[in-house]
Amino acid sequence: MITTKITKIGNSKGIIIPSEIIKALALDEGDEVELSYDPASQILSAKFPNSKQLKLVPPGSDLEGSAQPEGKVRP
Repeated sequence: MITTKITKIGNSKGIIIPSEIIKALALDEGDEVELSYDPASQILSAKFPNSKQLKLVPPGSDLEGSAQPEGKVRP
């Protein structure tokens, strides 16, 4: 688990995403973030739909040995 703090950003407040997460997901400034909150568990989840993170390809698949960005399929 990575811990961060709520920070004042201008007249708003925000959460700074640590650099290791930015690098792991290949995120850029302006990327969309989808948030969901479960009041019962108080869990806030973030999804980055445009992440350029490479998906792992299962052994034995047609794409084995060639990691492709999400949404890209090798012919």
